[in-house]
Amino acid sequence: MTADAKQVRNMNVVATQGTDISLREDEFLSANNIVPVRRDAAKRALKYCLSDLEEFTRDKKWKDAIALFHPVAEKLPELVEHSLDGEVRAKLAFAMGQIKRFDEAIKELTVSIRIDPENFYLHSSLAYTAYNSLYAGANKEIFLRGRIRVERIELAHKHFKKAQELRQDGVTNFYRQGMLFKQIEDKPEKALPLFEKAVFNWDGLTKEQKEYRHQERKNFVKSLYQLAGSLLKQGHPGQALEVIERCLSEDEYSNHISLLFKYFALGKVQYHKNVYEAARDARP
Repeated sequence: MTADAKQVRNMNVVATQGTDISLREDEFLSANNIVPVRRDAAKRALKYCLSDLEEFTRDKKWKDAIALFHPVAEKLPELVEHSLDGEVRAKLAFAMGQIKRFDEAIKELTVSIRIDPENFYLHSSLAYTAYNSLYAGANKEIFLRGRIRVERIELAHKHFKKAQELRQDGVTNFYRQGMLFKQIEDKPEKALPLFEKAVFNWDGLTKEQKEYRHQERKNFVKSLYQLAGSLLKQGHPGQALEVIERCLSEDEYSNHISLLFKYFALGKVQYHKNVYEAARDARP
């Protein structure tokens, strides 16, 4: 279905709701009857919207999704009226992030969190969006300097911490906050315990939990790689060697990190352990 067709369909849904709203109160229809009718209509509209957004996401039609539903208060007032707009805003924020419209994405997620303040996924998404914008700024893809950059770092930390509180056995948010400290702020000493926590949490999951949360395994492997580098930088080559060797073993078939990077790291660690021959021969 095209964006125009979807717009017509959603307008029809809203028009139908308008008919419900315009009904006058009489002996058969009271104000108390109207409210649940309107809410049910809004729930149906939400179902259509989420279906459309899933289709746009699958096809990576980010601009179409944004054009159809943004601004939410204007395009979908019935959802806003019943506080059903949070999930739509979160999906729009994801689309906005894909085309580097980070400021708008952050605004949408902020509203979503106001509606559902204890939602792990929303805090994780907002932290990731802020984190991603900082990488884009560092790569000069967007302008992010001075006080704005400082505030963006603070925002990312705030929501990483909240997501960690809501899912204490998580991996990804500990890894990403570690990368925020290490790569964006150049504070490897603060990153190290976060990489350790990410690894510890993955190791603590049951086999069934690991299968269910298999997408986090990539960030577990990356945490091992970053932890090895952080340990080496802190002057612990022996520990770093154990960790990088485990990283090589865990990533043998998945290759989440390139062989070149892993074996370069192995050689570097062995060099700092004064095992020069092994360092020279470190290769896939």
